Amino acid sequence: MGRSERLKLLFAGDEALLQVDTQRNIAPVVGDGDREKDKDKPTLSEKIPNETVTHVAESDSNQSGGPLETVNQQQGKWETDPVLHPEQLPVENAFSPLLAVSRFPYKYIRGDLSQAVAKKFFDGGKFWTRGWDLYYIHVPPSVGYRPLLLVPTSQAERFLTEINEALECDLSMSKDGRLGLVLVFSNNNAPKPTYLGKSTNKQTKDELEQSIPESVEVYSQDGYPVDCEKDQRALFDDFCKMIEAGVDATKNKKASKARKQEFRLQFQHGWARCLRRTQCYFGLRPRCSRDELGAHHSSNEPLPPLNVRELVTLPFWNEPIFISIDVESNEFCHSQITEIGISILDTLDLVDKAPGGNAQNWVSQIRSRHFRTKEYAGVVNMRFVNGCPDKFQFGESEWVSLADLPTVVDSCFQPPYSSRPDSHKLTERNLICVGHNTTSDITYLRNLGTRTFKNDPPTPGDGERRFLDCLDTAELFRTLRNEPQSRSLAHILSELGMVPWHLHNAGNDARYTMEALVQMIVQSAVFPAEDRSGECMGGVVLVDGEGVTLQERPLCADDIDGGEPGGLRGKPVV
Repeated sequence: MGRSERLKLLFAGDEALLQVDTQRNIAPVVGDGDREKDKDKPTLSEKIPNETVTHVAESDSNQSGGPLETVNQQQGKWETDPVLHPEQLPVENAFSPLLAVSRFPYKYIRGDLSQAVAKKFFDGGKFWTRGWDLYYIHVPPSVGYRPLLLVPTSQAERFLTEINEALECDLSMSKDGRLGLVLVFSNNNAPKPTYLGKSTNKQTKDELEQSIPESVEVYSQDGYPVDCEKDQRALFDDFCKMIEAGVDATKNKKASKARKQEFRLQFQHGWARCLRRTQCYFGLRPRCSRDELGAHHSSNEPLPPLNVRELVTLPFWNEPIFISIDVESNEFCHSQITEIGISILDTLDLVDKAPGGNAQNWVSQIRSRHFRTKEYAGVVNMRFVNGCPDKFQFGESEWVSLADLPTVVDSCFQPPYSSRPDSHKLTERNLICVGHNTTSDITYLRNLGTRTFKNDPPTPGDGERRFLDCLDTAELFRTLRNEPQSRSLAHILSELGMVPWHLHNAGNDARYTMEALVQMIVQSAVFPAEDRSGECMGGVVLVDGEGVTLQERPLCADDIDGGEPGGLRGKPVV
């Protein structure tokens, strides 16, 4: 007995209920002539081949009209349910970059028509109030770092058709691959766009974008996926060219390859400095004179190996308190913050302690808290991640009302910093924010209304705390290993020899993020030869007509000890 027959048996006798449209069965697309003739006939959805496009699951209660999915546990990937909305399966797998479409009249139309189109269909946020089916694809590290948001080209074409009819013009999406307006994913071996959700306003688009999971693809040093055979590299190069054209289409001005390479090198250089600065915070690297490097700093040689059984002899620069954060939200409504995890490590608690094996003496000084929002007690993420809000492993979870949550979070960044009121805990201290891919967590806390993370500059005497520095364990680990892309928290913990329990609990994630920071910094001092961050410290970037070249130069003090901290920013300042 099939599902439909079982439902009819269950609801027998209630004809009105059986007639309710649940949108589980969607009529196939038919021509205008057939639609009038068959409008009274019941229809079943056409079965769509699974390989057409990959989808991320959407809530059954979601009213966006997105596809319904099932999980293939063996493959570890999402596969589409045979019942899908036809508009969400683009013809010939053609997609267009969302931002390129949103800037269409400003970038691709000239003269009075540009102004007319923009005024009627784009200005004032009109573009974002339309219903857009959002997809994403992870960008290869050689092209960029952020996923590329896409919409079906068929939707963009329908939008242009409306504009053409309203303004009596003839606009269309150019199929010229160099422009990157239409990306055709026809190669079955290449990655496919993944369905993200339905967007009807700018806020929803931003929330969906923040929910994009990390890429699981692993790349080798030559820029190719590790599972990419040599005879497939030409296909991968074509894929990269297409994606790069799509990324360029989202920008106001097309940057040259030289400028993009320059930015990447500066980005890597900045995180290499941040790694060395962090070693100074933990007393594992000496600070340099700003005037001269000194004899023992005349080259980029690694430091002598650290003996973890002995006390560190260098001072803990700035004597900071590290505070790790992690936020979990409702996977179908990201404005609903369900959990907040905070872990705190005071460097003054480490003064009389050797790091110990696996840095356990230092790790034992971490204090962790886990806050759960009372109003969202029943929300447990299960579709995109395996949520486990009741599995906090480092203490007791604390229930907090949504109204009190900002104040409770702010209190963790103020004396005595969730600790005993010892003398060194009762004074204002230098704080360093720690996270794994920190941008989204900071945005969540900022939108929650915390004073600690608000955008406005602090006012003297208002009791607000700001940060001396901001550390991202994903970027620090990537820099330490000189890898082309950042890794997930679970992967980093595994590489460090740690076995985490119940990830995706905010309290556990904040704790493991702090432990990962401590262990990777200590390991970088125990095995300095494995610290490959110096490989991007030896040159400056010069741009010329032929591209990018590296010109060797003497190392400055900022290269050796990391320079001055940059405060609470998404990335360190170069």
